[in-house]
Amino acid sequence: MIDFEKEPANIPASDAKFGHNVGLSTRVPAAWVRQIEEYIKDRDLPYFNKADFVRDAVFKHLKFIQDWGDKPHNSAYYGIAALVRNQLNDHTREEFDKLKGILDKNIRVYLELEDRKQAKLYLNSTLHSMEKMPSSFWKDKYLKETKKQYAGLIGEVTAEVI
Repeated sequence: MIDFEKEPANIPASDAKFGHNVGLSTRVPAAWVRQIEEYIKDRDLPYFNKADFVRDAVFKHLKFIQDWGDKPHNSAYYGIAALVRNQLNDHTREEFDKLKGILDKNIRVYLELEDRKQAKLYLNSTLHSMEKMPSSFWKDKYLKETKKQYAGLIGEVTAEVI
């Protein structure tokens, strides 16, 4: 556990007392960066650059989580985070439902036009794209269902597909 009484919030890249520090990077939406830049321009706040702002935010959040103690599940923050995760899961499921509906509709059209080759190309291209998506319960479920449903159309992937 971090001793927040002894650990400084503002740390240079390296120094004699605390040793060499490790860099950390992440991506955030552009709107967040613009908001951070506005806060940095506000001379009433103790930030000189984005790194100062992010370092302070991480420091405070680590302390916040550590202060929960052994029972973080009892906090309102944890409850809200769980709701957000559930909403994201629901959103992911809804998006896969939409994509599956579009896939089914287009394959049905190609098969009604008796263009089995185009149906195969479309299916294989879609499966190829789905397999590149981040891992999730819904991705695995829809891939499995789609491969089972269209087993007769899944074939050799050609250069046209990829």
